[in-house]
Formats: sequence, structure tokens, C-alpha cells
Amino acid sequence: MRERVTCVHAGYCAAVGSDAIGGDAGVGNPGRPNSDLCACIQMLSVQPDTKPKGCAGCNRKIKDRYLLKALDKYWHEDCLKCACCDCRLGEVGSTLYTKANLILCRRDYLRPP
Repeated sequence: MRERVTCVHAGYCAAVGSDAIGGDAGVGNPGRPNSDLCACIQMLSVQPDTKPKGCAGCNRKIKDRYLLKALDKYWHEDCLKCACCDCRLGEVGSTLYTKANLILCRRDYLRPP
């Protein structure tokens, strides 16, 4: 597979104001369970000679020409959604957030508890 879009945030999430990937200051340590994380969504072009990937949302094979990669998992465009409002998060180069093991859009991530 060949990446078609690269991360425009360069590992920094302006919404939370801290290092989003790695490090242990505030949010963003993917090695800790239940830690908050900001990640970019990338679109990958499927090469004809590769085995179809399984979608993390529906568990079916992704047979489309393009697939999304987010949080080191592969998704159909329609399967990558916010756990709260169900809005589609499949915009290339956009950002998604996780909190309490839920995938969220920016609005729901920033919503007070």
C-alpha cells in the first residue's frame, strides 16, 4: 500500500495544546490504557497484489479501491464514525480523538462531561 496523504499535524494537536503522539505530558501517550489521543486519518491506495484488509468497524474485508488508516487500523470510509454523534470521520487529513477507548469527533471530544 502507498500512503496518499500525510499527517498535516506533524504529531501536534492544537485542540488539546500538547504533543499528540508519544511523550507523557498530559495527553497523547498511546502506550497507556485509556489515554487520550489525537490522530490523523490517512487514505491508502490498495495495490492489486495485496490481500484485502479487514475493517476495524464492521470486520468485513475492504475491497474498495481506497481505504482509511487511523489509529493503526484499517476502515471503510462509512465505518469510521464518532461514537457519540455517529458523524463520519472519514475526511482525509482530518483529525479524530479517543477518550475512554471511544473514537470521537473534535466537537464531542471537547464537550464538557
